[in-house]
Amino acid sequence: MANATDGGGGGAPGPLPPATPFGNLGGLPLPPQPLATDQPANGTLPQEWKPSAPTASSGGGFIGPPTGLTQPSASTPPPATATGMSPYTWAVALLQGLGMPTSGTNIEFIMSWETAEGGNWNNTATANPLNTTEPGYGGTSINSVGVKAYPSWENGLQATVAVFQNGLYGSILGLLKSGNAPPQALAQAVSSSQWGTEKFNGSQSGTQAGWTGGVITGPTQTIGTGGNLSDPLQQAATPTLSLAALRSADPLVAALVMAIPELTKIFQQAVAGTWSQDQFISAIQNSQWWASHSSTARELIAEQYADPATWQMTVSNLEATLVNFSAQLGATPTAGQINQLAINALMGGYDTNQAALRQQFEKYIIPVSGNHFGGEAGTDEQQLRQTMMSMGVFLPENTLASDVAQIAGGQSDINSVAAQLRTQAQARYPAYATQINEGVNPSDIADPYIQQAQSLLEQGPGQLNIQSPLIQQTLTNPNPVSLTDFENTVRQQPAWLQTNNARDSIMSVAHQVLTDFGFMH
Repeated sequence: MANATDGGGGGAPGPLPPATPFGNLGGLPLPPQPLATDQPANGTLPQEWKPSAPTASSGGGFIGPPTGLTQPSASTPPPATATGMSPYTWAVALLQGLGMPTSGTNIEFIMSWETAEGGNWNNTATANPLNTTEPGYGGTSINSVGVKAYPSWENGLQATVAVFQNGLYGSILGLLKSGNAPPQALAQAVSSSQWGTEKFNGSQSGTQAGWTGGVITGPTQTIGTGGNLSDPLQQAATPTLSLAALRSADPLVAALVMAIPELTKIFQQAVAGTWSQDQFISAIQNSQWWASHSSTARELIAEQYADPATWQMTVSNLEATLVNFSAQLGATPTAGQINQLAINALMGGYDTNQAALRQQFEKYIIPVSGNHFGGEAGTDEQQLRQTMMSMGVFLPENTLASDVAQIAGGQSDINSVAAQLRTQAQARYPAYATQINEGVNPSDIADPYIQQAQSLLEQGPGQLNIQSPLIQQTLTNPNPVSLTDFENTVRQQPAWLQTNNARDSIMSVAHQVLTDFGFMH
């Protein structure tokens, strides 16, 4: 119980959580799903979601490590700016804020202390799991003792760190500094301090002589490495279920139980119901989460939780591969999008499947200069433009861009688009529909007209093409146009009158007229 001289330490304990293992370890849903294809949490893979990691930017996402597994580095800044924390992530953040090792013993100790105090998750002392009465930091009192509710996790962590550093709790800090202090020593240090936490000295339940390890989860239960506190599970007639035993029997399930809220709840039910390990594992494998995630995804999520360094290395290596693949395709995703693509590919089990990866990159294949693409997409674009010129049918730029992205993404191909253009050409040039259907390109049909027009108009090669109005007028005529008729059409064009051909022709006609009238011989 807190008093006026406790230096901001513990307060009156809030209501204890139910007597179930790990208390509220489902504090942070593992994974958020932020992109346009948002699905409900823990939905079917592959979908775009990003498992969080214990970094300053994410505020955690792992929900309590099995003892002995890789812990976050003590040099990592505390994830104090998280919008939500679990007992585990807050314990890690506090230890990091104090500069203490984030060892399994230290984390279990802080988590059990949180449960004994009952702050935040079991009372209204928001962002204050240890029920500190430290003034300032935006805190407001929730009871007569002065236990505070803080406006954010950052404020609550700063306040709690300040309490530990006020000079009254050197014995606790000294034990935490070692990283592997005996649980009894840690419990004694708390019970003999001015913090006021009753559960660690046995006075609350009347059955506990002190914390001896593991995570305390209720008035009379201890799960973990202890064993000499009163524990109904240890007295059960059926085979006892504990996290330590589960780690030995099925490490994958043990890791997932600590990471996935749905599985954590099943574990709590299993311990409360004294299930056997076989019963529990069967329930896990019949859960909605298990059914909606592939074996690959389950293993990787467990790795992400149990061995974050290896997980991050796996993601980083795939990111480097995807950056090169992106440049090859002509896609332009951001670094964040590359990271998301890498995680999705790993979780979906298609990280080495180029066809599947192409599909994921399709949305990022966009023009890089004007209406033009880079990489393979640029090559596809050039081929389509040449095909359009051959067919005399031209797609709007946005339609062309969509076709290019689909081709580079493996959803379509050049031949399919060319076939569509040929069909459109038959409709546009009905006089030649049969020839076009048989494989003749409209550009080949147009070529004699183009050559004759360029000669009559005294234009060089390439100055006229199938898009030129004069050629379009001729090809879209309902009936084929002879070259003689076409020549007459060209001679009626204003441009023809500016040519030497026109002047010579006019002079020749004039000479003939004068001769016919006898004015010239």
